[in-house]
Amino acid sequence: MIRKPAWLPSQIEYDGDWHLFLNVSYAVFERDLKRYPKVMYHDHIVFIDKRLLDSDREEGFWHLISRKDQETGERLPDIERARKITWVRPIIEHFWADEVVEFDKDEGRRGVRSYLWLRDYDYVVILQKKRQRKSKIAFLITGYHVDRSYRRSLERKYRNRL
Repeated sequence: MIRKPAWLPSQIEYDGDWHLFLNVSYAVFERDLKRYPKVMYHDHIVFIDKRLLDSDREEGFWHLISRKDQETGERLPDIERARKITWVRPIIEHFWADEVVEFDKDEGRRGVRSYLWLRDYDYVVILQKKRQRKSKIAFLITGYHVDRSYRRSLERKYRNRL
């Protein structure tokens, strides 16, 4: 078994109480990504999507704990994704660590995205740097548990990286 890096915190436990789990997950989001000090990726300040669309919680939060249903287009809770919300900031801050596979991929109209893949632990964080060269801003797109369907896509992106 692979030894977990000392810098990687425990996942959130889920005991079946969605309301409690949601509140704990959001508290982690607020602590790690919403409040100061800001998280840094290389020399870029990482910003989150603060839009409030159909909820009193930010879109950036929902992208870290839910998954888009391919048939309905609706975002549905993803427990494995949400349990690992504690990993987002540490992975960004440890992009240089041996356990993190860091690569950039040109996503066409979306621009170049940076992938921070904790391959041995099936988790990836995706960031988007602002297009202007002098800008020192990166947006947190998402972070998710890499299951079988995502693994094939991620492996392909890695092979075709910049």
